[in-house]
Amino acid sequence: MNSYDFLKGKSNESIVPQQPNQPVEDSIKESEIDVYKRYAGKYEVYPEAGLIKYRLKASNGEILVVSAGYVSRSGAKAGIQTFKKNVDIANFKLIMDKNNYSQFQLYTPNGGRLIANGEYYDSMNGAISAMESVKKFYDTNKIVDLDEMPKDEIREEVVVSHPVEKLPNGKIEVYSDDKQWKAALKASNGQVLFVTSGYASKIGLLKGIETIQKEIDHDTFRVSKDKQDRYQFKLYSTNNQQLLVGETYGNKSDAFSAVDSVRRFASDAKVIFI
Repeated sequence: MNSYDFLKGKSNESIVPQQPNQPVEDSIKESEIDVYKRYAGKYEVYPEAGLIKYRLKASNGEILVVSAGYVSRSGAKAGIQTFKKNVDIANFKLIMDKNNYSQFQLYTPNGGRLIANGEYYDSMNGAISAMESVKKFYDTNKIVDLDEMPKDEIREEVVVSHPVEKLPNGKIEVYSDDKQWKAALKASNGQVLFVTSGYASKIGLLKGIETIQKEIDHDTFRVSKDKQDRYQFKLYSTNNQQLLVGETYGNKSDAFSAVDSVRRFASDAKVIFI
């Protein structure tokens, strides 16, 4: 038995048969109590940037996963159950951005839907270690509701819209990667502004690109900071579903500048198959 298997839907009493009149705490081996404490993570549900999110924390307080935003607490809590079901299936992928920062991503079994992103790390080993930690802590039933976030823990803010000049010389490169279809928006100088999540089919990706281009005009962007103090933008739909995330940047102003570049180049960008 793995050290955390007994947490998966089993009570302590089922681990060691309890003798008549024997106190519960005496019926559990000391080593099992230590394991329980070690892997007793928790989910926190909280408001941020006008939406409700959840985050998974390890027992030492380390943040392992921060969800996309939901319109309600019930939606965020349903998202926790979806997350847990998909960790059971364990369709994880590891990615590295153009700045050599790595993260894990969790997908549905067919790879058609991104469920959650891990934190960014400055090495692939860091992302792998975090992925393994998620597998240890994800199955906790402890969910804590927070009415507000401490100011020093707020990570995301809404991007205030302002006019930008639309430019026609951007391009969206479509390609196949590990049996999935993805697209990258590039500025006229070749800078990568975002890479979509993977789609199971080319048709699905092309429809996704159309949706992204339409929603960009609605200016539903947010900029978030991770625990590496790196920033990235996120694009939401008008019904608050996360559509994509940008590259990571070392400061907030660069992330806001990237939003402006996306708004300039994406709407009229030519789709190119490579």
